Amino acid sequence: METYNRNGDRVELKGYQQSIPMFLPIDYEETEDTLFPYFTVVINSVMYNNPEADGSNTAHVMVIFGIYDDDEKMRGYFTLSAIMQRVITRVMKNNLMGLFYCDKKMRMEFQEDNTAPQFFGGIEMIWYLPEIEMEEIE
Repeated sequence: METYNRNGDRVELKGYQQSIPMFLPIDYEETEDTLFPYFTVVINSVMYNNPEADGSNTAHVMVIFGIYDDDEKMRGYFTLSAIMQRVITRVMKNNLMGLFYCDKKMRMEFQEDNTAPQFFGGIEMIWYLPEIEMEEIE
């Protein structure tokens, strides 16, 4: 699968933690070219001793994607869906990441408004965190 920036150059998907970089209005034009395509991993909340997860520690995680595709055939949604499906497939095949593991119930969501030629979507998932053991008191 290939992804492109606004100039039509083939580029790799860039990843950011928690949010995309902020741009000042005067910098917007020169930095928008370097932003797309991207993904960002956002931890929305963490619940310790979550009663809905049998007392486990859980994190609500969103992986948000943004791509640029100004093709008149509007293939941006297909590209976006394919990228997100690859991530879901990877997690479904191996849902362990060190001490963390993912609940295999995931949901894909797409931007409701027409934002072409920029396309946005995300994957919502729950990750289980390691238990925190109490220290012994002497």
